[in-house]
Amino acid sequence: MENFGYVVAEKKLVDEHLKVLFMYRESEENYDSGWRFFAGDGSKDYPDDPDNYAIYDIDSILAVDEGVRPYLSYPAGSVFERNDDGTFRLVSSGFVR
Repeated sequence: MENFGYVVAEKKLVDEHLKVLFMYRESEENYDSGWRFFAGDGSKDYPDDPDNYAIYDIDSILAVDEGVRPYLSYPAGSVFERNDDGTFRLVSSGFVR
């Protein structure tokens, strides 16, 4: 996607080709699209370690999980969880950082 901006994601999403289980969008800033992607299957300590995250082009995320594409136009404050059937449900539309 051209001029989308970068995203922040758990490294294991890309490294292990995992599906996104949780995602949210913060306010856009410079080249940051605001999107954050998580596998959500790690230990309790995994999310707290900044070394477990990396900055990616959106195409890197779409290469491992095309299912996030329909939600990328949602505004900052959007929070999604993946359902058992593989679709996403909007959890919140009021969270903005």
